[in-house]
Amino acid sequence: MPENLIPSQTQVEQDTLCTHCGYNVRGLYVAGRCPECGTDVALSLRGDLLQYADAHWLDQLRFGVKLSLWNIVLVFVSGVISSYAAATGLSVIVTLLGLAGGGMGLWATFLITMQEPRIGLTEDPVTLRKFVRGCALFTFVGGLLFYSPDVQRLGSVFYFFSRVVNLAGYASSICVMIYLRRFALRIPDEALALSTKRLMWSGILVVVLLFIFSLFTAVVLGTIAPGTTPGTIANSSIWMGFGCITMIAMLVLFLWYVRLLMKYKDAFEVAGSVARGEVSE
Repeated sequence: MPENLIPSQTQVEQDTLCTHCGYNVRGLYVAGRCPECGTDVALSLRGDLLQYADAHWLDQLRFGVKLSLWNIVLVFVSGVISSYAAATGLSVIVTLLGLAGGGMGLWATFLITMQEPRIGLTEDPVTLRKFVRGCALFTFVGGLLFYSPDVQRLGSVFYFFSRVVNLAGYASSICVMIYLRRFALRIPDEALALSTKRLMWSGILVVVLLFIFSLFTAVVLGTIAPGTTPGTIANSSIWMGFGCITMIAMLVLFLWYVRLLMKYKDAFEVAGSVARGEVSE
């Protein structure tokens, strides 16, 4: 029953945990307060909808999504400049943009996975939080090492390491989508949650295909020598076409991801306004 339909003198008849301290408020009056932390009992009866969550926490989520969007802009600008870096001497700017983008992406991931200050509700598993943050941190540190000439001279070791860093980045992005989907269910917005789930699994499929293509390129195409048979070259051309199709799929997923981020940013903004009492429910 919604809170505004519950008589203020009604007692809580079921086991219900205080959203802020976890105390069982069963037997207390709806209009009363938690004896442990003083939080209104009525707040613990609202459920876990985002509009009833901590307003500051919602602001942090929204800021994290905005950082993710700005990070995308930085990556795009860096990619455009890198095309002319060698001829115009802008390599330093590209490096700075890359470092800024990496730091911004790490910051965004930590904000989106911030623990909600409502311990009475079911929280995201700590193991998932550690995993996604660990992957994001490893990706950031690995990205810093890419700029070292000593690391770049390691040849095949550098190639393997770069692929591991990329996989960690993909894993972090997928875990972030798991978080976002859970938030969508708390708006609640079933369509947004379903779209996020589809994007997540589509991303996993494309990453697997990219990994297969990358492995094939490194092992097979890297061994093709002058005088190879036409059949081998034809096969390699087929695989190159496969790689192009996969990259187009990545572009589609990228645009899809940007659209979802914008929707989540708006959803967090609305929920935060309701939580602060700026707009009615």
